[in-house]
Amino acid sequence: MNKILLAEDEKNIALTLKKRLSRAGYSVNVTSDGVETLNSCLEEDWALVLLDLRLPKMDGFMVLEALEKENRLADMPIVIVSASSNEDDIEKAKKMGARDYLIKPIESEDLLESVEKYKKEDTNE
Repeated sequence: MNKILLAEDEKNIALTLKKRLSRAGYSVNVTSDGVETLNSCLEEDWALVLLDLRLPKMDGFMVLEALEKENRLADMPIVIVSASSNEDDIEKAKKMGARDYLIKPIESEDLLESVEKYKKEDTNE
C-alpha cells in the first residue's frame, strides 16, 4: 500500500509535495481542510497521513484528537508538516500521537525519509 493522504490547504505547497511523492511512487490524495481530512482518515486506510496543523474548519490538533477518540492513531501513522517551529507545537503533536514533525519548507530528502520510515507496510503486497 502506497496511499498517502496529504492534508494541506495551501495549493502551491500541496501541489509541490504531491509531485515529490508521486515521483517517488506514492499515490497521493489531497485534502484542504480538517473536516475533510478527518472524514478521509475514518473512511480509508492510509499508509501515512501528512497533516498540516493550520487547516481551516478544524486544525491539525483537533484532527489528531478526533482520531485518538476513534482509536485510529495506533494503526494510521501521522507525520506533521507545518510551518510552525514552535517547540510547544512539536511536543504537543508528538504527545498526541504524531510519529514525526517536519517544518516547512521541507527538503525532498527529509520528506521521503520520513515517509519511508513511518509509512505502514501493506502485508497484502
